Amino acid sequence: RSTTKEIPGIKQIVARNKQRILNGQQAVIALEALRKAPQDAALRAAFENKQGDLGFGLLLKKYVADVRTATPAIIDQAAWSTIPNVAPMFWSFRLMAGLGFSFLLLFGCAFWFSLRNRFAGKTWLLKWALLWIP
Repeated sequence: RSTTKEIPGIKQIVARNKQRILNGQQAVIALEALRKAPQDAALRAAFENKQGDLGFGLLLKKYVADVRTATPAIIDQAAWSTIPNVAPMFWSFRLMAGLGFSFLLLFGCAFWFSLRNRFAGKTWLLKWALLWIP
């Protein structure tokens, strides 16, 4: 989150990652060539230029054995694979936050009733505490 700059959306992130996959593809190709000729300074310079995007290029290995043969459709598929499923993350976070607040409420009620020495008479609170153990 930021108050001073624009936050990129999913489509902008995919477009940026697509470019990084293309750079990473060149890095993987340079690394494979560098393994065959480790003393070649030109290959080392080409690899070091694209080294930061190597991981994005390795994403192509999930879809093709040789990254040189990656088609634009495969590159698009790899770019979209960098985006997680939004809905499960969205709802699991809300579930986690809701459970956290229910724990706070449970502990608050338990503390309040234990201060008043009425804890044992509140069967609903005892059942709630038992259910929240797992």
